[in-house]
Amino acid sequence: MKKVFIGIVLIFGILMATKQLMHKDYSSAKQLADSGNYQAFYTGIKEDVAKGDKDAANLLMDYFLKAVQDGDIAEAKYYLDQDRSLIDKTDKDGARAIDAALFGDVIQIETMKFLLEYQPELNYEISYFKNMSLLQMIASNSHLSKGDELAKYLIEHGANVNFYNVKGESSNSPLLLSYSSDNFETFKVLIQNGANIKDDKFTDDKHDLLGLIAGSYVLELNKNFPNIKAIYSTPLSSEVISIVQSQTYRTIHSRNMAYLALIFQTKKITDMDLRGLSKLAQYYAATNEIDGMKLLVNYGLCNNQKICTDAIQKAMLNNNRAILSILKGN
Repeated sequence: MKKVFIGIVLIFGILMATKQLMHKDYSSAKQLADSGNYQAFYTGIKEDVAKGDKDAANLLMDYFLKAVQDGDIAEAKYYLDQDRSLIDKTDKDGARAIDAALFGDVIQIETMKFLLEYQPELNYEISYFKNMSLLQMIASNSHLSKGDELAKYLIEHGANVNFYNVKGESSNSPLLLSYSSDNFETFKVLIQNGANIKDDKFTDDKHDLLGLIAGSYVLELNKNFPNIKAIYSTPLSSEVISIVQSQTYRTIHSRNMAYLALIFQTKKITDMDLRGLSKLAQYYAATNEIDGMKLLVNYGLCNNQKICTDAIQKAMLNNNRAILSILKGN
């Protein structure tokens, strides 16, 4: 038994030694890359990369992505000229070249433009960030410098404005994320390039743009009146009306009017989720939003008789005669 145990220990030791030998020392190659001699660095590891050595492949990817993040187009071009497939490969964390250009410490717009010449795949999930797509990442960050310009370049080179993971942690389309983040310029680029304002895979208001807009008003009211559900069935109280007339609320309305104007310039009523449209119309009828109701009616709200009738009833309930005049005039 003792001999068997000793034999197992010896075999284990041999396996560990073999494994260590298999992991080559790339410290010299790293020194070359760090000193700026990327040509010699690549020459030193290319055979191991070709043989499928994971350490060599990971090292190459690390320095390729570093060149992209640093905006060193010459170095990035050299690596791509040697191996064009690097454009769509990922590092150990799942990062790609386009990610490195867009989401590093510095946005490398010129480097991104250069990378797009290699026709990279642009419709993929970023595994290290909630499985979001490139356009979702841009849309959800209103502080991203020149986000609209970035989105436009990506769309021109094949990014699908409606691509996103419906089962992901952020299962909202790029368009809805741009609205929620008040990223207006990116919203404009997306909707002008065919972004859908509703997603038939979902039936809740959170995935319908008009439902989301209607909900933004209710959200503001809920800050002061947690049980505001009665807004759809009873006349508004004086307290609610005072909130509707507040500066904060009016700012939200002005913001929504800008988004709605853009929506109706690019979409038809038939493109919209009727539930969301109905909720928005009833909400404007209840809160006496004359400019909002005019916009909806001018773009064909009352072509849908039921939605128009429901809005009329809501206006009558709240004695909003100006709204009634707008609705009955059509």
